[in-house]
Amino acid sequence: MTANLTEQIFKGLSAGELQRLAVDLLPRLYNDWGPISQNGIVEGTNQTRKGTPDAWCEREDGSYVCIQATGDSGKGKVKEDLIKSVTILVEKGVANGALCIAFLRFDPHPEEIIECKELCSEEGITFEYYTNSGISKLLDDRFQDLRHRYLKLESHPPPKTNVQSLFTLDKPSGSQPSTCARFMQVLNWGELTPKQYQESLNEITEFYKSLAKLNLPSRRFFAALVELATPAYRDYMMCVSCQEVENSLSMTVPQVMNQMVILEKYGFGSIDSEEYPPHIYIQPASVRWQLLQDLKAFAEHESINLREILVNLHFTLLD
Repeated sequence: MTANLTEQIFKGLSAGELQRLAVDLLPRLYNDWGPISQNGIVEGTNQTRKGTPDAWCEREDGSYVCIQATGDSGKGKVKEDLIKSVTILVEKGVANGALCIAFLRFDPHPEEIIECKELCSEEGITFEYYTNSGISKLLDDRFQDLRHRYLKLESHPPPKTNVQSLFTLDKPSGSQPSTCARFMQVLNWGELTPKQYQESLNEITEFYKSLAKLNLPSRRFFAALVELATPAYRDYMMCVSCQEVENSLSMTVPQVMNQMVILEKYGFGSIDSEEYPPHIYIQPASVRWQLLQDLKAFAEHESINLREILVNLHFTLLD
């Protein structure tokens, strides 16, 4: 697949899909963002609604991020959407130090980008923008799980390599895969060096060893959280509101709390009760890269039930 094809299909995304892609992709590029809230889309759908900004979050230093997903390439539309966000930030007295991002379905005219930068600079706001060509390159080079999810494009085959990666697990049953070839192909791991391959596979092994320490109910709960969660402000973490967990899994607050005590003990997650509503943050034990997101994307791509991997510990699904 060529970048041009990615750009062409990306251009055809609906307004709702564009917003959802922005919310899925951008947190992977910034490590100081808190959970993102969406104003411009109806929950659980791709249907847009009036709301400014389309999405926003707070950063670790207390400053704000406003995201505007703009699909209309008409003259002045980028600036028009930006003015709405800037106005709100100024009215609330939180403009200085804020970040405004334009997430665009097209490549804008440079004159309009210059005007947007000047507008933000006057209020102490940083302006950044992501264009069709820039986003397409990110999808092609780094985030092929999102490329497949939103554009329905298959992953690039990885380049040939002489790496012989070991992935031996001491399990009493089932085959023990010696490589992670299919997993690497789907997630485009071909760009890694031999050393990075080996380190990553070792980390996956440690993740599964930690997962095996959980009892079956806790693994089922953890797998359900991964299915419900979305990327968090740190790329190796995912988050979901406690309310959504309670509603989706028909669990009481004490039941959720009891399970989270177990997950926290083994390094798989915690609850941030200072947020409103409270959110659950999950992570792949000691692994500090987006393994959970990769497993989720891999399962979706291969039409595999994620629980086969996380609950039944079928390691052969990665081979």
